[in-house]
Amino acid sequence: MVQNKFRYFLYITMFVLLHSCRDSPATIKNIIASSNNEQELSKAVAYFQEAGDPRKLKALNFLLENMPYHEHDTGEAIENYNFLFDFLAETPENQKEFMESIWDSLVVEHDMDRPAYFERVKDIETLTADFLIDHVDNAFRAWEQPWAKDLDFADFCNFILPYKLLKERSENWMSEVQQDYAGLNVDAEDVYDACLQINNELKRRFKIRTLPAIADVTYSQLDRIRSGKCYHATQYTSYVMRTFGVPVVIDYTYWGNMNGGHEWNALIYNGKPIPFVGSESDPGKTKIDLARQRKRSKVFRHSYAIQRDEIRYLIEEGEDIPPLLRDYYMQDVTKDYIPVKDVEFAVDPAYDKRYLYLCIFNRQEWIPIYWGKSKNSRVVFPNMGRGILYLPVAYEVKDLISVSNPVIVHQDGRVEEINVDSSTKRTIVMKKKSPEGPSIIKGNAYELFYWSEGWSSIGKQVAAADSLIYDDVPDNALLWIRSKDKASNERPFLYKDGEQIWY
Repeated sequence: MVQNKFRYFLYITMFVLLHSCRDSPATIKNIIASSNNEQELSKAVAYFQEAGDPRKLKALNFLLENMPYHEHDTGEAIENYNFLFDFLAETPENQKEFMESIWDSLVVEHDMDRPAYFERVKDIETLTADFLIDHVDNAFRAWEQPWAKDLDFADFCNFILPYKLLKERSENWMSEVQQDYAGLNVDAEDVYDACLQINNELKRRFKIRTLPAIADVTYSQLDRIRSGKCYHATQYTSYVMRTFGVPVVIDYTYWGNMNGGHEWNALIYNGKPIPFVGSESDPGKTKIDLARQRKRSKVFRHSYAIQRDEIRYLIEEGEDIPPLLRDYYMQDVTKDYIPVKDVEFAVDPAYDKRYLYLCIFNRQEWIPIYWGKSKNSRVVFPNMGRGILYLPVAYEVKDLISVSNPVIVHQDGRVEEINVDSSTKRTIVMKKKSPEGPSIIKGNAYELFYWSEGWSSIGKQVAAADSLIYDDVPDNALLWIRSKDKASNERPFLYKDGEQIWY
């Protein structure tokens, strides 16, 4: 009897595997065969082949084709976080602004202030056939909404179908959203109107506040706590919008003229992004750049599809690249948002056929933000934001090697090279160390640097007044004044006509 059951199980398994691969594209066959989850993936393919709906099979193939690099965090660290999150989620509404302090107390109370391991697990090794089938079916139900009728199949695959947004653990969030928002009646024919109505409900349910997190959280966690940073608000918004058939994405940037960056949602409307921060502002009613005159160097989108024209996919196995670019799913959408400029440099022939990187100055260091490939002693970095200081570098075992002078890409597209003249010196007077303060403070110690293939010190001073006077400053130098007070506000500058010009 046991042998017969085993033979029957083996027969069914082989039938599913052979039948499911019969009509699948070669790429999908290879992906399934190379995983350790062949039986579950093949069952999902076989299900939609038997169902006789070629669109759903094609949608599943889209998920499978782009799944190989999707992953999520597991391990003791995540288990500990989830354990403490259950306590954090019980925080009363009037105490949620103090969640960071509450979290710190929970860590101490439960003796979890100690190292714990993370482990990355690939989705393709863990997802079940039932999960994939349910998600595809739910996504197609979302596509049936009247305001989603103008979405073509490609837009559906990119903006509605994906089962995940970031690197969160996969769960059946579309079903959860359908239950949680069952009472929401959206009366709209146009997708913009639908987005507005849903966002009004999100404003009532979700508040932008702090949320301690060590990794990307899930929809169910966000819905329990209904609080989070802008990052979490955009994630929660995208879950809800996509379940209602509204094509909403998460876009992000790193500021080119100040520290940090920003994440926001965008409604894809007539092929273009209309930005907003879900639960806070409406599409088209948020001004990302206006506050403090922030400038975007690059704008990226969290995509489900592998970006096969980007460097993470193009590099040779084992080749290292800067941290911000180590993402198979980072889509460059800069030119959809702001005026851009292709920035070109002459470089040493030694760097021919090498990948090089363009840096912004952010958080007191040069950070590679995009890439180009050197050819014939030149390199081009496409679609770069304007009004920003850039530096081209090579990336050598985690070190940055300057390969040309820094440049300023002005708002009109003009490129100004900063070529320091060390043979000509002048005297400068400085009253500030950053564009928005603080001013020079009497009694504080300062050090002035200039750029020449690296930061070189001109000298240290203790301020005798509310300004600093430095002699023997190289002409046309990129400068940086440093001190211990409010170091995070520091920015590089040029000195022209007796004024500090900040970048």
